[in-house]
Amino acid sequence: MIARRAVKLVKDLTAFGALAVIVLAYRAWVHVNTTTVALTLLLYILLVAARLGLWYAVVISLTATGYHNFFFLPPIGTLTISDPQIGSPYSSFSQPAFSGVDSRNRPATRPRMQTLARLR
Repeated sequence: MIARRAVKLVKDLTAFGALAVIVLAYRAWVHVNTTTVALTLLLYILLVAARLGLWYAVVISLTATGYHNFFFLPPIGTLTISDPQIGSPYSSFSQPAFSGVDSRNRPATRPRMQTLARLR
C-alpha cells in the first residue's frame, strides 16, 4: 500500500514538475510567441495522456490552460482574456487529454482485447 502511494506521489510530482519546467523555461529564458507555447503544452498533454492515463491528462490540461492564460496571454498576469479569439486554447487543450489515451493498454481492457483477438 505504501509503495502504491509512493509511486503515485512520484507520478504526480513528475507530471506537474515537468509542466512547471516548461512554463518557467518559456517565461524566463526562451521568449517565443504564444502559439509555440501552446503547441509545446499540447504535445506535453499528449505525452501525459499516453503514458499516465486519462485522469492525469485531464488535470494537466486544465492546469496548462490556466498557466497559458496567466503567463502568456494578454493581459499577462491575470486570468482574463482581452480578445475573444484567444479563447480557443481552452477547448484545444482538453481534446488531446481524451484522444491521447490508449485504452488498449489498460489492465481492465486487456482480457477483453485478448478475447477479441482469439475470436478473429
